[in-house]
Amino acid sequence: MPNRSTLPTLKQFLIKSGDRLEVTTSDLDWGVTVSIPCEGESTSFLATPLLLDVIKSLTDDVVELIPDTDSWSLTVKSSRGQTVLNMMAADDYPKIPEVTGKSFVIDSKLLADLVDLGGSCAVKNPARPLWGAIYLHVQNGVLEMVSTDQFSLSLATSPIESEDVEIILSADTLKEISRLMSGDVKITVSENMAAFECGSTRCYSRLIDGKYYAYQTVIPKTFVSTITCDRKELFQTVSRASIVASDEDRAVRLIVNNGFTVKAGSGDKGRMEEAIDSQVEGDPVEVWLQHVYLSKALKGLTADKVEIGISGSLAPMKVSGSDRGFFVIMPMSTPKGN
Repeated sequence: MPNRSTLPTLKQFLIKSGDRLEVTTSDLDWGVTVSIPCEGESTSFLATPLLLDVIKSLTDDVVELIPDTDSWSLTVKSSRGQTVLNMMAADDYPKIPEVTGKSFVIDSKLLADLVDLGGSCAVKNPARPLWGAIYLHVQNGVLEMVSTDQFSLSLATSPIESEDVEIILSADTLKEISRLMSGDVKITVSENMAAFECGSTRCYSRLIDGKYYAYQTVIPKTFVSTITCDRKELFQTVSRASIVASDEDRAVRLIVNNGFTVKAGSGDKGRMEEAIDSQVEGDPVEVWLQHVYLSKALKGLTADKVEIGISGSLAPMKVSGSDRGFFVIMPMSTPKGN
């Protein structure tokens, strides 16, 4: 159930019955509708979230819902007895939007993978809504999903059959929607809404207004040095580096010079230095990074090996290790005390 409820009716489930039982929940920004076959008269009403708790506690395969508009009560009847809950009229419930426009179809597993990777760098920041968003972009048969907090960037990509599309969605909402889908998902986009349909499940979400960052300009194309190494080994090394790194700057140091070394330390914790078994090409270079960004990239990628492309000590660094996409991390200047 969506979290933000601005109206009393939005704290309820909208239930419609006929030849199918349809349940809807919404917070105005996004919503979900699911349906199953049922037998009964056509009616609609609002049920409290307690209905979900009651249904989950029952073991019967079939239950009976009996709405009573005289007492505004809903009886949940099973083989063991019955529970009576309060209910409300459905008149004031917001109309579920019908979304029409450009559409394309994508497998739900692929959608979830792209959202997980492409939304990795989204962070909640009320003052900067684009930081918590995923930019979904289709151009020339290629789908890209991008998120960035302007210190790190994640990009996921896949070929797809679709017209060109360009929308911005809440990353949290898109992650929730992708979790609900199983099978082929039809995505339809209008001027200010997007709809997701999969079997008996339909979700919709408002789009975020605004123009997305020109993220292509920060993706490095050439490198002074590249490193190829085991992803899990590097992740474990960075995890150990985070233990002794300063709480203030969270810095780790990557050193390329006839090999690849990770260093970290702080005056109040201690120091570490580890050499990573790797293949190195290019010139010697040193880069300072916040360990949280490198850990996020190594955790979000899936390949056994990762390739790190370094463009300079203060230039964006590219971390690749998936056929679906990559990360870009902004280095930091030399931290104080290191």
